[in-house]
Amino acid sequence: MKKIFLIVLMTVMVCGLILGGCAQPAPAPAPAPAPAPGPPPAPAGPIELKFSNYQPPHAVPHEMMHVPFCEKIEELTNGRVKITIYAGGALGAPPDQYDLMLQGTADIGMISTGFLPGVFPLTEVIELPMLFKTAEVAGAVYWDLAEKYMIDTEYSKGKVLYVGPTGLFNCFSTKEVKTLEDLKGLKTASPSPVEAATFAALGLATASMPPPEMYTALERGLIDCTWHEWEGAYLAWKTYEITKYRTANIDLSTHTNLVMMNWDTWNSLPPDIQKVFDEVGGFEKAREYGRIMDETDEGFKQNIIEHDQKVGNPPIYYLPEDEKARWKEAVSPIYDKWVADKEAAG
Repeated sequence: MKKIFLIVLMTVMVCGLILGGCAQPAPAPAPAPAPAPGPPPAPAGPIELKFSNYQPPHAVPHEMMHVPFCEKIEELTNGRVKITIYAGGALGAPPDQYDLMLQGTADIGMISTGFLPGVFPLTEVIELPMLFKTAEVAGAVYWDLAEKYMIDTEYSKGKVLYVGPTGLFNCFSTKEVKTLEDLKGLKTASPSPVEAATFAALGLATASMPPPEMYTALERGLIDCTWHEWEGAYLAWKTYEITKYRTANIDLSTHTNLVMMNWDTWNSLPPDIQKVFDEVGGFEKAREYGRIMDETDEGFKQNIIEHDQKVGNPPIYYLPEDEKARWKEAVSPIYDKWVADKEAAG
């Protein structure tokens, strides 16, 4: 019995050892190889913005103000911003530029405020007659007034980048103009209510019309004269081609140009890029805008002089100071009326 017992005990022990060995945990599996690194993420493309400008691409403001502005933004942001300008009204007619910007069809709009009667009432002050002797002064005054009175009021629907005046206006006509009396009964055109009031005070009959339509109106005899800076008459709108007489030293008025960005676009820009826009625009840009218009006007006046000599037109007539004083007196009631109207409107 002992022998049988020992055999059973040994059998149980051997089985226990065998079963215990079978119960040992399996070795951990080898770690899976790390995935191969993927290609680096593609760099983000530049922020692309659309700038709508109704002026033709050969106009001085386009070539010497708007294009350099966009190039400077691209340079100072190291190519992170790219602005494409759609000139010549490619996105819309002159009066539509403000709405194009507000609706986001264009990120930036070049807006001539005179095309939008009643929308920018305070800005009209820059267009009051015979206030400035140079466009540079007009540009500096325009920015100062805009910053103080307009940016938070009538310009509040967009981000103002910069402002600028045209050159000062003189007369280009199919009939001779030397005195106030010569203006009586002549027909002209204007896109601006303030300018139209000025013409009425001088005895002119006025049709509302944007600059791109004035060439054809002169050609068809619908109007007798237009009022432009020398650049506008020669380069932008070419009305010198179909007028015979030029009366200078009037410095009648200027048009106001406003470059504005859609708020959604502005708010989407990183703060450092917003800072670049602020640095490139502002007061110095407005003053430069006017100075460039003054400087280039002299060159375009010479071009018109050469044209007139070639085709046999009379030389430019320079309004004498005593006659100019009569014109100033004729338009002076406009100042008081403008002030009274704005005060009445609050």
